[in-house]
Amino acid sequence: AVVTLSKSQINPGIIQEGSTISNTLVPFELSISQLAPENSVVDLLITYSDGAYSDYQYVSFFVNPSFIDINSNQVNTTVTSIGRIGFQDPEDATRTEGSGFIFKENPLLYEMGLIMGTSSTSLYNNVRGIKGGFDQDFASTVKIKQIVPGERSYSEIFGEFSNSITASKQAIKVDYRSLVWKDSPYDKFVILEYELNNPTTSALNNFYFGIFSDWDITTDGANDAAGWDNTNKLGYVYPAQTAAKPYAGIQVLTGLPGYYAIDNNPATGNPFAINDDFTDDEKFTTVSAAIGSGHERLQAGVLNSTGNDVSHVVSTGPLNIAAGQTVKIAFALHAAANLSDLQNSARYADSVYNYTLKAVKPVGDSVGTCYKSSTTLHASGASKIKWYNSSTGGQSFLTGTQYTTGNLLNDTVFYVANADHTYESVRTPVKATVVANPKVSKSGSTTLCQGDSIKLSVAKADDILWNTGEKTSTIQVKKAGKHAVQVKNNALSCVTKSDTLVVTVNPKPKANFSTSSGDLKIYTPIDFTDQSVDAVTWFWDFGDGQNSSSKNATHSYTSIKSYTIKLSITASDGCADTKSSTISVITGIEKLTTEPFAVYPNPVTSDYLNVVIPSGLSFSNLAMTDILGRQVSETSLSTLETEQKIYVGNLNDGIYIVKVSSDQGQLTRKIVIKR
Repeated sequence: AVVTLSKSQINPGIIQEGSTISNTLVPFELSISQLAPENSVVDLLITYSDGAYSDYQYVSFFVNPSFIDINSNQVNTTVTSIGRIGFQDPEDATRTEGSGFIFKENPLLYEMGLIMGTSSTSLYNNVRGIKGGFDQDFASTVKIKQIVPGERSYSEIFGEFSNSITASKQAIKVDYRSLVWKDSPYDKFVILEYELNNPTTSALNNFYFGIFSDWDITTDGANDAAGWDNTNKLGYVYPAQTAAKPYAGIQVLTGLPGYYAIDNNPATGNPFAINDDFTDDEKFTTVSAAIGSGHERLQAGVLNSTGNDVSHVVSTGPLNIAAGQTVKIAFALHAAANLSDLQNSARYADSVYNYTLKAVKPVGDSVGTCYKSSTTLHASGASKIKWYNSSTGGQSFLTGTQYTTGNLLNDTVFYVANADHTYESVRTPVKATVVANPKVSKSGSTTLCQGDSIKLSVAKADDILWNTGEKTSTIQVKKAGKHAVQVKNNALSCVTKSDTLVVTVNPKPKANFSTSSGDLKIYTPIDFTDQSVDAVTWFWDFGDGQNSSSKNATHSYTSIKSYTIKLSITASDGCADTKSSTISVITGIEKLTTEPFAVYPNPVTSDYLNVVIPSGLSFSNLAMTDILGRQVSETSLSTLETEQKIYVGNLNDGIYIVKVSSDQGQLTRKIVIKR
């Protein structure tokens, strides 16, 4: 199994209307198999029950994912473990492994991937190739992961891939990391940072690295155009004729930029098209088109006024990577409503990557303080330091080298930034740890039913003393009463006491029932009589998939076997109890006489049924019931009439039971009406 549940049930007790409980102290526990295939989908069924009430819901999640979505700001895209961006497998028509590239509900991407190498014969890529196929030269060598918050941004995804998983065959290793911010003006881009490592014993000279993207801004990209903004090192694609669609772009943040705009469809004046084939020669031409080299192509989709299906490659190089050396490069992916906004976003991406992330970070305190006490935090490393409540975004609440907090009830993290320049550094966390915190956590409702229990817990401290005399951080309570705890921290001489917590225990109702006396027969109504104490709701489970919410229930069975009957009751205070009992159901067809008892035709195909009754016995009536034991007709009988014609034209098709009764017992036959 992909997932094994080791703890799959909790009993929170009574949950008052509108209240919220946590199972932190009694969590569900599961283990994931090390052999779980990539991108396994696990569906968990969560069931709820309380007396007669029951419900369920499904929760699904990926196990061992090979791609992770970025959805922290206005751009929604996907980073994969094999270098592709947007979609892990663009050949898959369903496009389920990835989000593409979405901006304000506009899907903008058909395909995005990487091209790198030193020549057309020493090239590695994962984009479209020849004859409609896709190249895939990379394999994951370090599992993809995500951290929130990131080390330098709001959220970061990272891992490693190479041209081979075998070390001796590796020509290039690539560590990747995404950086994203959720607050304006940094909320329209994602930065992709790559560390290129040469694991060989020979230098990689004239190495180029680029991102290929086939944007579809207009429908199927048919009316797009591509351009280049040299000031911001930004290649962009836009709608050729309308302003109703957004712009998308790729920006070079490090090194010398390169750009090659591609008209995907063959046309006069087009050097080559890629909707037929995208050869390695063409790929190296695009990735090595450094600006100023004379090989760049700065526009596409301008061969006619309506635009074209276009792509582009935004690259950096040439790079010289010595044996064993690592070179860091970075790009930014952007989307915006128009070119001006796109260029503005590019300026902020350049500022945050090349200035903010490189600025010296200040150093801050991590101090302890007593519960409901203040403390003073210090920061150094810059002449101007700004204080924040969050790791990214938000407004500074103080400028200075120290901050005195108010009275703190919980551990609290503040953040400081070097603000010596017009830009600020990445923020450093400054933490105030609250010691001797007497806050009591509980595993469920403090209103219990008799026989239930609740866990009360307090954070670890040097000394813990509950009013019950217990000295552990967690205690289990079954009885009604008042509970409080005193905790102590010796280093700071803190002694604090919690508020009083009142635990109430309600009496438990008693579920009980009786069953019809005598033989229990198929197709014969069986009475179940409630004998419970303090019940206000009832729920019968008859063991055959049928149920009832009546206080007293009647049920018929159609198969000869043993059934476990379960009655669940709830009292007015919400407490519940269950009683189970097993019964054995036998045949209900009895031979009281040697005389014939016949019912025909069977199956019944007309409006009448003939019943032949044995003579010599005093039969008082003839009744018919449906398969659930509900009576559908009844006829008084005369001992002089041994054959009866019964009208059944008013009955629906189905299975019915014909039963004739006498003072000596009853005779039963099953019939099928099928017209």
